[in-house]
Amino acid sequence: MITAQYTNIAGVPQEEWLTAEEGGVAIYPTLTNDKVQVDYFLATQTAAVTIQLLSADGKEVATFRVPSQQGANRTTIDFPKNLPQGMYLLRYTHQQSSKTANIFYFK
Repeated sequence: MITAQYTNIAGVPQEEWLTAEEGGVAIYPTLTNDKVQVDYFLATQTAAVTIQLLSADGKEVATFRVPSQQGANRTTIDFPKNLPQGMYLLRYTHQQSSKTANIFYFK
C-alpha cells in the first residue's frame, strides 16, 4: 500500500458552499498532478467520513478517516509522488451516503 496524506481540514463559509443539502459532495479537479479537493456538507455532527483512493481495477491504494464537523467541510487529498500516473477512483463515504469520482492523475 502506498502512503498518502490529507491536508487542509477546514470549515467552509456558507457563502462559498456549492450545495447546502445533506449529502452534498463535490470532488474536484478530476484531472490532477498533485491534489484533489473534497467538499461536503453534513447536517449533524459526526466523528469522521471515509475517503478511499482506489486503482482503476478497484484495489485500495489508500484510505483516509477524516474528522468532520457539522455543516460545510473541505478536505484536500495529496496524491503520493510515487503513484503511477493513470486513472484512479476517489470514493467518499458517510453513513449511508457515498460518491465516487474518476480522477486522472498525471506527472
